[in-house]
Amino acid sequence: MMAGDFFLWILAGATVAAGIALLVAFLRRAHGAPEAPKLSRGLAAVVPSQANDFAGGGEADENSEAAKICPTCGSRYGHEFRTCKHDNSELAAIN
Repeated sequence: MMAGDFFLWILAGATVAAGIALLVAFLRRAHGAPEAPKLSRGLAAVVPSQANDFAGGGEADENSEAAKICPTCGSRYGHEFRTCKHDNSELAAIN
């Protein structure tokens, strides 16, 4: 057997192995196997705590007066908050 023939057998074996791996991956996906969880963009979704939320309870109640609003999601907060707890956007003052 020549070196060229040996290389062709190695190449054929690698091709068959890759084809089997792709077939298994396709069948798993077709049968609804769970996918890996998708990573969220940004650190805000990973770390939901706010720097100024330690004393307060969260969003402003309906009875209390909200002083700031999130420009992204529209949530309203009191004076003590700087960022939205939902999307970590900087809050804007309500005039």
